[in-house]
Formats: sequence, C-alpha cells, structure tokens
Amino acid sequence: MVERSLTLGDALTTSWQTIRRYPALSIGGFVLFYALYMGMTQIPILGFLAAILVAPPFWGGFMVFTLHLVDRRDPKLEDIVEGFRAYGKWMGIYWLYTAISIAAFLPLIAVVMAGVFAVFLRSRALHMGGGMPSASVLPTAALLSFLALAFLAVGVAITIRWYFVYFAGIETPGVMDAFYKSAEITKGNRLLLVGLLILLGLIGFSGVLALGLGILFTLPLAHYAVAALYRQLNPRPEVEPPVEPLPGEIPPPALAEGTP
Repeated sequence: MVERSLTLGDALTTSWQTIRRYPALSIGGFVLFYALYMGMTQIPILGFLAAILVAPPFWGGFMVFTLHLVDRRDPKLEDIVEGFRAYGKWMGIYWLYTAISIAAFLPLIAVVMAGVFAVFLRSRALHMGGGMPSASVLPTAALLSFLALAFLAVGVAITIRWYFVYFAGIETPGVMDAFYKSAEITKGNRLLLVGLLILLGLIGFSGVLALGLGILFTLPLAHYAVAALYRQLNPRPEVEPPVEPLPGEIPPPALAEGTP
C-alpha cells in the first residue's frame, strides 16, 4: 500500500472549492439533512424507531451526497436518501461502529459515573454535617481525572482507525470490507488524524462567535474537509472527465491510471 500524508490546508481548500462550486447544494443539503435527522428523532415513540431503523441508511446517504460533492460527481439532493438502496449494509456499518464505540468508551463512562457518584455522596455528607471539604478528596479527584484521560485516549485510539468507515462503505461491497478499508488507509496517520479532526471541530463551531449564524458556513466547511481528508488517503481514479475549475480555482491533480 502507498503511504499517503494528511494536509489540513489542502483539505480546507478542497472544502472551500466544493462550497464555492455548489453553494446552495452544499450548504442547503447539509442543513436539510440535519433538520430532517433531528426532526424525525425527536418525535415521541416514533423517534426511537427512526433512530434504530432509519438513521443508519440516512447517514449512509448523507455520506454519498458528501463524497459526490467533494468528488464533483454530479451531486444531487436526492443522494441523501441513496443509502436506502443498500439498507442492510448501512445498518451493519452503523450499528457495528456504534457497538465498537460504546465498548471502547465504556471504561471512560464508568469513571465519569463514579466521579459523579462520589461528588454526590460528598455533597450530601457535607450538607448533613455542615463541614468543609477535606484535603482527602483531592487524591481521589486526581486519580479519577487521570483515569478519565487515560480511558479517553484508549477509546480514541481504538475508534479512530474506523473513522472513515462510512466513506469506505460507499466504495466497498460489504460491511467488513468497509472496516478493513478504513483501518488500512488510516494506518500510520491516526495520531495526526486525531489532531486534524480536533482542529476541524474548532473551526466548525467557531461560527458560534458570529452570533451563531456563521455556523451555517463553518460546520459544512469542516464536514467537507473531513471528506477531503478521506480522499487524500484514498484517491479516486479518474473515470470520467473532470469538472472545469472555476476562475481562480486550483484544479484537482490528475491521478495516474491504476491509482488505488
């Protein structure tokens, strides 16, 4: 396998060019997806069923829509429901990754719950005794904080290898193929990928500073940059004529025939 590097600047450039070429579709499709997703999951009783039976292929379709935008492959709004054409595959990818994530972060959840319970018991004891917190609490708090950070690092280390499983699922035939593909392309770049994703998260939510309205631009920008990172690790060979670049736009590099 050819080792590839990740570059945040190139990912953001690709994302910006995507939004610039398809402004209404890229931002409108992003907002529409999350509006529908949040709306259907908030419906009493039916929302629970929707989260189980509808969300997985809906997420898959959104990833198809995203990759078509970044690849400039005639993206359409109806791509968002494309995941229902491979319902079983997206159910498998979604719930297997969810199960892995829960298992990976279960120790962290246990430590956090233990900390909350300890704080509750201590507050209750202080309330009943009317005293001040003792210094003996500090070692316990320090230990729980250390364990929480350690288990957080372990959970991230486990799940990051399959972070691109949804994008990989678009280009692989089966559930396990998507997991194998994601693990393969992230190998050697996982620590860097964690750092880049943190930066993209900060960029995505930086729009809150602009009275909250900027988030309608910064969140799509960060989202499409994630898809661009996937393309850096797993380039798509040219199978059709590339879209002509906009004036002043840097055209995507031509890929050699047979590029994996």
